[in-house]
Amino acid sequence: MRTLKILVFVMGGLIVAMTVMLIVAALIVNRTDDSPAFASVIDLPQGASVDDIQVDGGRIVVRVELPDGGSRLLVIDARTGRSQGVVDLRTGR
Repeated sequence: MRTLKILVFVMGGLIVAMTVMLIVAALIVNRTDDSPAFASVIDLPQGASVDDIQVDGGRIVVRVELPDGGSRLLVIDARTGRSQGVVDLRTGR
């Protein structure tokens, strides 16, 4: 009977220790998580519309049709949501 009590006590201690380890590991992962959790707002010119969106590696390229008939490419960093640049596409005149 004494052996059984010791086993129950040790196993209970192990359960508590493992639970604490899981909580600590979850906290560490949450603090070091580099997932792209961002909200980004892109202001389009009046009358413009999004024509296409392409994801290439760490970039998002948004093709915007402008009201004057031209197009614009917006290059966005997929991890941070920050603009990396704008390319205006014009036909030869």
